[in-house]
Amino acid sequence: PLDPEFKAILAEAPISRANPFLFHKTTNRDVYEGFQTNNPDFQDVLLWNEEGFITEFTNGNVVVKINGHLYTPPVESGLLAGTFRQELIRKKEIKVKNISKADLNNAEEIWFINSVRGKLKVNLTF
Repeated sequence: PLDPEFKAILAEAPISRANPFLFHKTTNRDVYEGFQTNNPDFQDVLLWNEEGFITEFTNGNVVVKINGHLYTPPVESGLLAGTFRQELIRKKEIKVKNISKADLNNAEEIWFINSVRGKLKVNLTF
């Protein structure tokens, strides 16, 4: 069953897009676990880099609907190129685009995606 409301919060501090652990799936989850520990009332945390661009959730990728179009950030922003994300890009269901923190104010919908949980509509606190 889908969560009726997937609650997430925008991270209070940026990640460094130079961190190699953001680009490769490893057992080193320190960069993510710190954000999760600081926000126990939320199911996930939406990360952003030092340039103010959205990257990913701590446990999945992000898709943002703006002006009727679905976008996900580029890997260069500092994120893991998840398999489900790659599949949606390949099928042309989502486009790759830099998404600023300010863009979240204009987002019609925000989605958490990963290959295990699929697509979950997010109620984002920021």
